[in-house]
Amino acid sequence: MMQSIIESGVAYGNRYEVLILPPPILRTGVSPQSLSIRCSNVTIPNKTLGTQSNRLYGPARNFPFEISYAGETNLSFLLSADLRERQFFDSWIDSISDPSSYKIEFYDNYVSEVQIITLGKDDSPSHILYLEEAYPKAIGEIQLGFDKDGDIMQQEVTFAYRKFRSSYSTYTPLVGPVP
Repeated sequence: MMQSIIESGVAYGNRYEVLILPPPILRTGVSPQSLSIRCSNVTIPNKTLGTQSNRLYGPARNFPFEISYAGETNLSFLLSADLRERQFFDSWIDSISDPSSYKIEFYDNYVSEVQIITLGKDDSPSHILYLEEAYPKAIGEIQLGFDKDGDIMQQEVTFAYRKFRSSYSTYTPLVGPVP
């Protein structure tokens, strides 16, 4: 057991990047790289199998019938002095739903891809999670107050997505029993 940890190492929760690819409809001066640097917290979403119980004879068995994605994930960003990160997400949401006419844009025009990249100690990617058809669903509130002296402002953004896929760079499946 210990030999496995020594040989393959462990993954660290603070070694990651997030790359948000803006949709074509969004024209902004904020670069995906600057958002990546400022992402202070991200949740890697889960996926589950929906099952249904079926009993032919004896105790019932649960059989999967669909895969289910959480559909949302939260990201937090450290804000620049000019709040350009908040402006980026405000602009994206405003491009989805026009603030004056309330018309909703065509789906394909406002969805994009978000990549959550887990890094090894040498900064090489070990896992990339691709959120497909992603867009900001909610921009969280920001608390201001006299007691926040020295606190860095953060912006939480909830992203909706249709599904995700993963890419692993170092995974090799086990064959046979674990030694």
